Amino acid sequence: NQNNYEPRVHLDDIIMEETLKQSILDDVDKFFRRGVGIYRKMNLNPFRKILLAGVPGTGKTMLCNALANWAIARDYEVLYISGADARGANFFKIQQALAISANAKRPTLILLEEIDSFLNDKQKSMILNVLDGVESFENEFGTMLIATTNYPEAIDERVLKRPGRLDRIYIVPPAQSEAVVEQMLRIYLGDMWQDEHHKMSKRLVDYPGAFIREVVVFAMTQAIDVDLDEDMVTVPLALLEESFDRLKSQIKARDTLIDQNPTGRKFGFA
Repeated sequence: NQNNYEPRVHLDDIIMEETLKQSILDDVDKFFRRGVGIYRKMNLNPFRKILLAGVPGTGKTMLCNALANWAIARDYEVLYISGADARGANFFKIQQALAISANAKRPTLILLEEIDSFLNDKQKSMILNVLDGVESFENEFGTMLIATTNYPEAIDERVLKRPGRLDRIYIVPPAQSEAVVEQMLRIYLGDMWQDEHHKMSKRLVDYPGAFIREVVVFAMTQAIDVDLDEDMVTVPLALLEESFDRLKSQIKARDTLIDQNPTGRKFGFA
């Protein structure tokens, strides 16, 4: 609902496996620095499309925000498309972004949130034409489309499996190592970090960053409740463990409810 999308996240703020983050950044950077020329030599429209896929809360949106910041610092055009407004997930937004890109006279990065929400029966063929390059306006300086999805299974196989429609698919997984989890915990806890908190790292592997953040936030709010002086608040390991157990049990109860009620997704439970 904002008139402007203001990127405030930096790449250094993104906590994920470094090789994955670097691979995505290299893909974007090398396309604009080298790839555009290669596309043009091959008489191809310099239009590259990549998909960031993963369960909710793994940091895809934050990564897009950081890439937008990175691109703006290089004086690229950055366009953000979302279906989460009064106009919904309408194809004309994608068309408008491509038209702006064609007239930008500079490299353009298009960020398309939750591409699956745009791929309904009425719009699917039009979007397939865009991904094929048939309906794409040409920007001689290069256009890169970065789309995200929480539900790749909802995307038609004609999109996922046909070469050229999506040039690269990156899976953005939950935290895959204790080192990544500890890095998150240290940032979220800040001055409240204690060496004993490291013991939580093993338990939080394979959970999304949003889950890990909520474990910390809930524990910190509980700590404030029991401490008289907020400046002296500490978060003991036991409180983090309790927060983890509570959140895990709530998610289990939610999943059980969804399984029992097939219309659960319709009402926003998932």
